[in-house]
Amino acid sequence: MFGGLLLFKDSFVNIIMISFSALICVELLNITTSLHKFRLKMLISILGSLAVYVVSILLLHSYFNLSKVDGKFLAKILMMTVIAWLPIHGVDKIMNCIDPSSAQKVVSGVKKVRIDMQ
Repeated sequence: MFGGLLLFKDSFVNIIMISFSALICVELLNITTSLHKFRLKMLISILGSLAVYVVSILLLHSYFNLSKVDGKFLAKILMMTVIAWLPIHGVDKIMNCIDPSSAQKVVSGVKKVRIDMQ
């Protein structure tokens, strides 16, 4: 929210809508990137969550300024999402490379044994 206030000179309602939309996108990306196996049920639930959010914006149009939703608005959401999600995801990937979990060590050991056996 504070980043939205600093980056954008829009009205307060638009900043709230941009920040909340970016928050939802970040949370869905966090869920997606933390999965080990991506299944159809997860895809359906993520798309369903996005659909519920879009429908709630359309139904509650008195709380949202829909006249400001355009390409620039979507670009702001994308920018806030990337700024919020990418550093956390990058650090997580680096930490997994530096200090993998026990399960990752076992799996990589099994893969090495299979390669050596062939």
